[in-house]
Amino acid sequence: VDARQGRRDLTELARDLAHRGLPLHAAVLPPLASGQRSDAWRTWALGIPVVDAEGEPLFGTQAAMCYAPLAQRIPGNQARWSRETEKRTLALWAARHRTAFDAVVVGQTSTGILGDEPVYEDSRVFAEDVRAMEALGYADVGVYALEGLLFGARGLPAALRPDVDAWIGAAFGNTVHA
Repeated sequence: VDARQGRRDLTELARDLAHRGLPLHAAVLPPLASGQRSDAWRTWALGIPVVDAEGEPLFGTQAAMCYAPLAQRIPGNQARWSRETEKRTLALWAARHRTAFDAVVVGQTSTGILGDEPVYEDSRVFAEDVRAMEALGYADVGVYALEGLLFGARGLPAALRPDVDAWIGAAFGNTVHA
């Protein structure tokens, strides 16, 4: 029952946003891309439906999740990790998925569900990665997570981070840094 209600709610949201001219995107792990797996498998893996009750896609665009700071958790990377390694990893990762995805999501600017993920510590580094995705031809670059831009690495809305303008500028192309 909860799953059916969730599908109805998501369908209603998608239709409402479409009527307003706002697309609904889904950030997905590259192995879950359309055409590579069944809708049922992606629904199970994502924990949310990817199609409505009539089988129509709920998301106008799928965006590859390319979270550069997380790559340092790959076994063996910790000892030899550097910003140059991170940049190479992100560029290769994003370029490999360019043919399957129209959009990309960079991050992380705040921790996610695990609570201890590595995050961008510097808005300039974050800006560099956003611009690198644009250089690869991604016109649609999303950010995980917007609350990190506003509130910092924990994403808790206690107060705006002191350098919020730099982070917002990094995300949206105005690279003025405090």
